[in-house]
Amino acid sequence: MNKETELISNLKSRDYEVRNDAIEALGEYKTEKAENALIQFITTSKDPFDIVTANVSLRKCGTQRCIPYLIKLLQYPDQDVRCSAIYSLSILGNLTLTPIFINSLNHRCPITKAYAVSAIKKHGDERAISPICDYTKKYVSRKRKIQGEPSPLIEALKFLLKFINDNEEVKKTFAYVIKKENNIFRNEKHWIQNCIQKEFNYR
Repeated sequence: MNKETELISNLKSRDYEVRNDAIEALGEYKTEKAENALIQFITTSKDPFDIVTANVSLRKCGTQRCIPYLIKLLQYPDQDVRCSAIYSLSILGNLTLTPIFINSLNHRCPITKAYAVSAIKKHGDERAISPICDYTKKYVSRKRKIQGEPSPLIEALKFLLKFINDNEEVKKTFAYVIKKENNIFRNEKHWIQNCIQKEFNYR
């Protein structure tokens, strides 16, 4: 039994540390055999911690073949599983996944939404303009107690910035954000002042 085969066998271990070490190690193999084993794992495991680790490994060794299985995890009840799946999709995917990321903006969980915004910033196209505008206006409509890192607002505005010269909805969204500047965190306000108000003379 070679090392890769041994690691795949260890995915069935009842010992968490043995199982976790195997999941992490398989991500370094970058082989079809390792990818298939991890795909099978995320579709059958009942342990969210294990699935998160497997998602991380898939973003290292995965190909387009694992994307449909990661998409299915976006409906998983555990927040960390959803978010790790979105992040892995943003690493492995491209703009064809824009509708998938847009759909995740409708989730009730704010952290899941934040991960979707970052994925859209990386891969999103014009289809995401209106959904991100809506997200942004809702985000700044009230004060928040907890700030995400990276800031979902800044991530959203960076995406919209690509379309600001040609899209009236984007311009109106930026104007609304500036109007609601008392509802946002200091670093977000600083970014807006440097990247939006100075460059486009929004007052």
